[in-house]
Amino acid sequence: MTLLEKRSERLHAGLSSTLAYLGREISPKRVHRLRTTIRRIESLITFAEPEIGKKQEKALEQLALLRKRAGRVRDLDVQLSLLGAIGNTSTARDRKLLADVLKQKRSKHTERLSAVVAKSKEQRFRPIFDAIRAQSAAAPKLLDESAEPLERAKRTVTQLATDFSSPAKAKAGALHEIRISLKKTRYLAELGEESAEQKAFLVAMKSVQDSLGAWHDWEELTKTAEKEFGGRVNCPLLVEVRALFAAKRSAAAAAVSNLFAAWQSAPWRKPAAGVYPPQTLAQRA
Repeated sequence: MTLLEKRSERLHAGLSSTLAYLGREISPKRVHRLRTTIRRIESLITFAEPEIGKKQEKALEQLALLRKRAGRVRDLDVQLSLLGAIGNTSTARDRKLLADVLKQKRSKHTERLSAVVAKSKEQRFRPIFDAIRAQSAAAPKLLDESAEPLERAKRTVTQLATDFSSPAKAKAGALHEIRISLKKTRYLAELGEESAEQKAFLVAMKSVQDSLGAWHDWEELTKTAEKEFGGRVNCPLLVEVRALFAAKRSAAAAAVSNLFAAWQSAPWRKPAAGVYPPQTLAQRA
């Protein structure tokens, strides 16, 4: 069994168990796991390039719908968590009002997710994993234990660092694009053979991804708060949320800039006799 076949089996099992759990309870932890599992499956498909027929297309459409529904619930769970972390007592009344709004929205989106989960039986997704196994059997060298996923991921970061090196580009709403690209890049790198280099790469991607994710989460909460309290002058909660959002955005932009600056100057970015200092990326990023 090739490495990617093992990855495929693990993801298949993870998807099945998560769907079974969500069939009983839509918990924040399992909703998040569903989203990340589907993202990893999509990365696996992109890398393996299996033959896609009608059965696979239908299964992929169902996966995309699941991810979308889970994403709506996940966003609300995160906003509720952030709201609960604000300790300013002057915002207590508004926090409760906003929390009630978020809980009502979560209830609505939970029902929609539950309906999709109920229709998403494990056997509906089996054709995807069957296609990956078939592709692996036809091209075992490509899908064997190799460093190719990591190499592709590194090339993606190199391109991102080049594309977003100019201040003008960085200010043009690029953080959203970078956030999504780095997330996919991390999942791609995970498909490769485990090594010190891979581990260092994943640590660096996760660190920047966390900063970008925190910024995005506060952005979503800010939008929600502005919708509810935008008509009030000097609303304490809105002032607090906007300030925290601005701080998270600055931190995310700095994390991205530091990563790209380190990436462009790091000598190990270019292959050299197959030897890479394993801690360089983690230290620099």
